[in-house]
Amino acid sequence: MTILVDHQQRRNMILERAFAIFAEEGYGGVTYQKIADRCEISRTAIYKYFKNKEEIFTYAIILATGNLNTMVEKVMDRYGKNQAYSPHHDPNIGRKQGVPDRRVGLHSNTKAVRCRC
Repeated sequence: MTILVDHQQRRNMILERAFAIFAEEGYGGVTYQKIADRCEISRTAIYKYFKNKEEIFTYAIILATGNLNTMVEKVMDRYGKNQAYSPHHDPNIGRKQGVPDRRVGLHSNTKAVRCRC
């Protein structure tokens, strides 16, 4: 029986799970065997997708920051690129009455600014 593998999906799965291990144990604590165990695949299968641990780490960071960039772009598109995001004006965020909100908003020039609403 032939098993079909979506290679892009498997590659992303390896990166996501490896990223979690890097976050838990640090770069030095990660081995191919630990990544393989977390992914439930053989260690040699990882070599089909990546040549070494450094490459896995690099692509895991790129995948993670790419997702972050996408989320930031969605916020910027929603609230406009020329104004700071304010959780006070977000109808999707409920606030308790009488509790000041000191969250940091996103500004179009990527500096963190305090909301003074």
